[in-house]
Amino acid sequence: MRLPDVVRRIPLSPQVLTFLVVGGAGYVVDVAVFNLLRSTATLGAWDPSVARILAVAAAMVVTYLGNSLFTWRGESSGNRRREVGLFVVFNLIGLSISVLTLTISHDLLGLTSRLADNISANVVGLALGTLFRYWSYKTFVFAHTGAGGATADESTLVLVSQSKGSGPDETRQHDFRTDRGGGARAQWLRYAERAGFLERGPGDLDEGGRGARRRRDPADATLG
Repeated sequence: MRLPDVVRRIPLSPQVLTFLVVGGAGYVVDVAVFNLLRSTATLGAWDPSVARILAVAAAMVVTYLGNSLFTWRGESSGNRRREVGLFVVFNLIGLSISVLTLTISHDLLGLTSRLADNISANVVGLALGTLFRYWSYKTFVFAHTGAGGATADESTLVLVSQSKGSGPDETRQHDFRTDRGGGARAQWLRYAERAGFLERGPGDLDEGGRGARRRRDPADATLG
């Protein structure tokens, strides 16, 4: 089987492809900034680690903005300080993975050639670090959390009702993203239950130990 056929068989979603493109852009910025700083008269005389730190910082800015604006666009929890903090932490962990693979290969396994170092750090370490970053970004950094992080179908519940004298096409909407106290999901559950759109069902229990609610057809109830 030819390599193009293998690539086509890999299940890459648009989100994964965008993540890889953003990561590639960050890598280019990392290499370009590092070499640019090393070629300047001032920083060129300094320790190379200074240029390395600045290059990594520039690449992190690019990848954060790229993932926030494109990969997970519209999925932010809204807490920018939390996102940036977690992004930096998981990026540092991702970088440490490549260092760890290099250490294992070079010091423990005794593979000290330049080729072995490049494979362990820039192939194996880079691949593992990329997988870790994707998982951590998707699970923690750009994930919905708390009251501000309910999913779209839980954040907004459109209650359709027909009051006395109203036309058949009139609707009333309640945006639960503005609610506070107990989370958006709990808010719309309480509101919809009071309105008659949800009813308790036997068997399952919700978080409070009460009977589980199940959704009813809006045509069966109206808002008071």
